Amino acid sequence: MPSSRESAFRAIVAVERDRAARIDDGLKADELTPVERDLALELARGVERKRRLLDLVINELADRQPPRDPYLRSALRLGAYQVLFLTRIPSHAAVNETVKLVRHGRGMVNAVLRRLISLVQQRPPDPAQARREIELPEGRTLALERDVLPDMAESPAEATAILHGLPSFLVERWVTTHGLPVATQIARASSHKPCVSLRANRLRCTAEELAFQLEKEGVETQPSEHPRMLRWTGGASPFSTQAMNDGLFLAQDPTALRAVDALEPREGEVLLDLCAAPGGKATALAEAVAPTGCVHAFDPHPGRREKIRENAIRLGLEKVLSIHGDLATLPLGDGALADVPCSNTGVLSRRVEVRRRISQAAIEGLARKQRGILEDTMARVRPGGRVVYSTCSLEFEENEDVVAASAGRLIRDELTLPDPPHHDGGYFAVLQVSGGSAV
Repeated sequence: MPSSRESAFRAIVAVERDRAARIDDGLKADELTPVERDLALELARGVERKRRLLDLVINELADRQPPRDPYLRSALRLGAYQVLFLTRIPSHAAVNETVKLVRHGRGMVNAVLRRLISLVQQRPPDPAQARREIELPEGRTLALERDVLPDMAESPAEATAILHGLPSFLVERWVTTHGLPVATQIARASSHKPCVSLRANRLRCTAEELAFQLEKEGVETQPSEHPRMLRWTGGASPFSTQAMNDGLFLAQDPTALRAVDALEPREGEVLLDLCAAPGGKATALAEAVAPTGCVHAFDPHPGRREKIRENAIRLGLEKVLSIHGDLATLPLGDGALADVPCSNTGVLSRRVEVRRRISQAAIEGLARKQRGILEDTMARVRPGGRVVYSTCSLEFEENEDVVAASAGRLIRDELTLPDPPHHDGGYFAVLQVSGGSAV
């Protein structure tokens, strides 16, 4: 059985060798305990979030001759991440265990990482040395021997992008749209470990009752900003509890649930979810329309439909949640939700691999697909009915521009910026289908 570090290393290498790979998929095959899996995820995702900064540091310490071998590059990133950002793991132990992961080049990996340890100082960074001193958790500083970062006064977007492991063009977009202070907040949130929020199944318990049940099983939670949600803060994993098995909750971010609430689902209604997998929003709608209504959830992929079905059964919603793989089988709805595929720039802390794939062309291509999905969704709702269009994106081409090009009447819209540990970023708009009176 692999260790957490071995599992994380393999996942990092897989992403390094295949840009289409996902970190989480690389960990699924390994038999790890919940604690080991949490550490493996933190290591692998953390390396991907900070990859650009890690590479800058590694290149400097390797005398600007970083190894081309993906195994050596991945080992250096994994070791550097632990030294710089995981204070609960002793640095020398982390280096020793990381060196064991590679079959060749161990001397080079060991030398670079031990040199890195020597440059970590137990003090805050000196503002006058901002181009060579990097702030680390718990009041520490990485003090490099020469200037390596861009000047924040001259190239603020570039410097911010490197510090938070993001593509420069993306931070530049945010600076243009929101200004530098807000863009910096978004960038910082995008490199932060995301929170885990739990939505209480309203048909079985309240958030307060869920908190009580989880506390009995050693799970620590706090109230969320949403009254039906809790935030997991420590203790045992909620996903290994009887409360999980009994269908008392589903993991969902508060921003995602706000999009569901915007549809104002009511008992007895017939509602559609046109991009339903893995079922977080569809099951929330089903809880609201039960017991006399119905939610028709569509997804074209059989494996993803099975995930919706599993969640529906566990939550006791199979009688009010109908799952479809063919759009032709959907009825006319009183309302619909179109949570469309998007660039995921509001959830970069969670979808860490997006950093490697996102581009201006990709955003524009997604916007074209999103316009088609929204128009198709509106055609499946009765005249005067309502449609909620939602994304996990912060980009105007995928949000306001798509809505402006639609035939629906805009009732309201909302952009939420990511704010860990409270919520992810995202957008929704409420539209009225033509042919009815005002909502």
